Amino acid sequence: MQADDVLPERALVGDQFAADQLYREAYLRLRQGDPHQIMLTTLSTFLTCGRSLELAASKLSVHPNTVRYRLKQSVKITGWDPTNPREAFVLQVSLKLGQIRDAAGQ
Repeated sequence: MQADDVLPERALVGDQFAADQLYREAYLRLRQGDPHQIMLTTLSTFLTCGRSLELAASKLSVHPNTVRYRLKQSVKITGWDPTNPREAFVLQVSLKLGQIRDAAGQ
């Protein structure tokens, strides 16, 4: 097992290097060039809705294909697929770390 295979777990137990890596490689990449945070909002909503395309689309008031397209774009940006349970966990931890840092003004 590689250390990168357990990045979210390491971040959750206080490993600052792992938290920084997740923040940079997922959250900041998704936020970069997206002033309205559409990608972050879509991904966060999808994960909050139990990875349901239809429910996420309903909450975002868009077509499910729009959610599907945005999720595919997020894979291109981060390398992690939110439709894969393990990778969704990595992304969910990354989003929470980013939201915490944003709220703290970091």
